This record gives sequence, structure tokens and C-alpha cells, in this order.
Amino acid sequence: MKRNFDAKILDLKGEAVKTGVTMEALMSAIKAIFPKLPEAVQDEYNAIVTAKMMEPLTLAAASVTALMSPYEDERTLDMSARVKRMDLARKLVSGGVVDMTIDELAMIKPLLIKAFAGPLVPVVASELLEKDVPATLAAVS
Repeated sequence: MKRNFDAKILDLKGEAVKTGVTMEALMSAIKAIFPKLPEAVQDEYNAIVTAKMMEPLTLAAASVTALMSPYEDERTLDMSARVKRMDLARKLVSGGVVDMTIDELAMIKPLLIKAFAGPLVPVVASELLEKDVPATLAAVS
């Protein structure tokens, strides 16, 4: 089953939810800043971080955040489950149309509920995970 992980998470008005401060956004900002860090000025740093935080939240970013976030009730999660999550996050991190198994889809959904407060992101992301990719988009990937 192919799913489009570039799909944007939209709010109730149809506007893209902004990335905000997620682990992926922060790491992307740090990677962008690090080579310039010695001579970087605070304004440049703030501009880069702000730009990253204002990017639309994609299904890939929401899914990777859900897969990679630590959860208090999972402190004793076994290594094989951790490896499965890491492998799936690696598969999704670049976005695009991704071929997914039923088990992979089932792994993400409950984690979306844990990772995001409120109903918007988990519900919209779950709807996108259920949505088949149009044949024209699937053929491009």
C-alpha cells in the first residue's frame, strides 16, 4: 500500500499546521547552523530556527516524531521493537510516496496519539495513512 508522506497535515480551516518545535525541526535547524556556528550571529540563528518551525507539518515529520519520541510508559520497551521503529523512521524521514505494510501502518497510529496532544494531528495523520495514493502520484515514485 503506497502512502504519500509529503502530504501536509491540515487544520480545520484547510491551512497547513506548522512544524513548530519537533525533534526533526530542531535537528534540521542545528544541522543548517552548525557549520556556521563559530561566526554566526544570533539573528541568523533565530531566522533559521524560525523558518524551520514555520514549515508545514508533513505526514513524514509527524510519523517520524511519533516513532522516535520517548514515552514514559515504554521505558522497558524491548530492543526489537525499538529497532522496528528506527527502521520505519528511516524509511519515512525523506517523505515521498512510500510503500507501507499493514503492520507498519498499525505501528504508527497509536504512537501519533501519544506524541501529539489534542485530536488534530493524530486524526488527520491517521486519515492520511488510510488514504490510497492516486495512481498518477504512485507512478512517479
